[in-house]
Amino acid sequence: MKTNRAICDYYYDAMEHLNAGNTETAKKLLKKAMEIDSGYVEAYVGMTAVYRKTGNFKGEKKSQTWPLKKLEKSFQNGRKKCAGEYWKTVNI
Repeated sequence: MKTNRAICDYYYDAMEHLNAGNTETAKKLLKKAMEIDSGYVEAYVGMTAVYRKTGNFKGEKKSQTWPLKKLEKSFQNGRKKCAGEYWKTVNI
């Protein structure tokens, strides 16, 4: 599946804002990416970083759960260990 260029632009712009400390702008951009494609896992991972940076641990956990479920569905037939790799990337 081809990813919409706008989604990627929103995501990368959000990460730039997050790195600059502009968490609210980052959050808005990530939400725009999610509105275009609710299955864009990177946006949820980015939102996890926003919530972590702002100390919103409930939001962080919620953002982490959805991509994991998506990965688990994708890695059926004994390939679920890949989902475990996701948890390592988000430092759980």
